[in-house]
Amino acid sequence: MAAMGRPVRATGLAMIAVLIAACGPNASAAAKPRPSATPGPTTTALGAIAYLQPASASFLDDRHGWVVGHACDAQGNCRPGVAETSDGGATWTELAAPPQRPMPAGQDPWPSTAAIRFTSLTDGWLFSPFLAHTVDGGGTWTMVSVPAGNLVTDVVTFDASVWAVMNCSAETPCAATLWRVSPAGDPLQPVGGLPADPGTQALVAGSRLLLYGPSAEQPGYLAVTSDGRSWAHVQSPCARASQQLGSSPSGNLIDVCWEAVGGGWGPKAAWSSTDGGSHWKLKSRSAGFASGSGPVGRIPQTGYPNDIAMPTPLDGWMSLGRENLYETHDGGINWAPSAVPGQFGGNAGGAEQVIFVDVRHGWARSSGGLFRTTDGHTWSRVNILGPVPGYDAP
Repeated sequence: MAAMGRPVRATGLAMIAVLIAACGPNASAAAKPRPSATPGPTTTALGAIAYLQPASASFLDDRHGWVVGHACDAQGNCRPGVAETSDGGATWTELAAPPQRPMPAGQDPWPSTAAIRFTSLTDGWLFSPFLAHTVDGGGTWTMVSVPAGNLVTDVVTFDASVWAVMNCSAETPCAATLWRVSPAGDPLQPVGGLPADPGTQALVAGSRLLLYGPSAEQPGYLAVTSDGRSWAHVQSPCARASQQLGSSPSGNLIDVCWEAVGGGWGPKAAWSSTDGGSHWKLKSRSAGFASGSGPVGRIPQTGYPNDIAMPTPLDGWMSLGRENLYETHDGGINWAPSAVPGQFGGNAGGAEQVIFVDVRHGWARSSGGLFRTTDGHTWSRVNILGPVPGYDAP
């Protein structure tokens, strides 16, 4: 999703990259003190909010964007916060504090795993694990009722409606379900006719909606619909491997299959499709991905794919845990490192969410904060409300 981007997985969406130890191909020699990746809630009265550590971002165009994350005062006391920008991220304004609910024992405090999606200048959604809606650009939020025990893992806009993917907690696993809400804000309605275990991630690819599972343990197929009523099984090229899907607005797909060897090593193969996944063409493959198969094109062996943004069928950017950003301008045949500054990946954290609204304007969230490009290649960090103490200086 080029304009809205996608969150990183927890039950499929948790931001695991920032929690991995500093070792492997992209680790720094000595770990430097860093801001807490998951600030805890505070019972202390907060002072003036000095900065916001983003958990998720959403951009409609090269100017209008929103973030959700931990809003903290100068002493590091934090609460959930949402901020907006109307100049691409150069300046930010904090909005009303979003709703929140306690997280289960042992999980990071909300909004560490939260995601934000705006579909217009007024309509936006907060999700993971609960669901909240705004119709005034984030000025106020309303909680949306979801079935008890369900976690909202993804939200997309398709066929003039908002679609929410829900799953259960790890303690009580269940098959993912899909729910639909009209722009008028009617109650969520379950979508019938889904294939068994359709996956916890959703992707809009032109005139199609796809559901898939990113994990190698999930079924090796995609659930595809063009009307939201009838669904087809489409074989994924990543059977028995993890996968990360990306799509251009016209519907061209890239599916990057990868194997988590460990220590930051993740051999990969990139495939493309122009017909919603019915047929796939190999574009690139790193050494070591498949036994007896040599490399094709150029794609890194290191890093674990987290997100792919494709503003055109040829231009794409891939974020990688334990690595940084890679970009392609030939439809996935050749991937090269993007020019991120040294503090981008932090201590081997790597990149998480990536968003592009066109071939020049993009944003990437990493363990080093939120970064912005206006030429599609060189990046600089964005300070949201103010600089975060402990982040490396640019």
